[in-house]
Amino acid sequence: MILRKLVKENVRKCLIKSSNISGTEYHLETHTLLVTFNNGGQYEYYNVTEQDYIRLEGADSQGKILNSVIKKNYKFNKVDSPQPLDEDLFKAPEEKKVINEEKKDDEEK
Repeated sequence: MILRKLVKENVRKCLIKSSNISGTEYHLETHTLLVTFNNGGQYEYYNVTEQDYIRLEGADSQGKILNSVIKKNYKFNKVDSPQPLDEDLFKAPEEKKVINEEKKDDEEK
């Protein structure tokens, strides 16, 4: 289940509540999918179509789609130095709104 979605600098990011997956990042320009697992491991999947990413994102079970579609159809590598998920995914919507308003106020000055 998707807990929160964010699009930032041509990257679609999702925080996921799953028994296996904690988050995803899909890079729109390179079609690279980064999957972060609950154990901290990360894998990159290459040349993933946007359609398949949207299928993963919208699934009732991201783990099932990861196994039946992504792992079977795309080349991948384990990330040697995993990075934490984007901290903005953990902020409440109100916090992000305040941050955006502060940026807007700075731009107006």
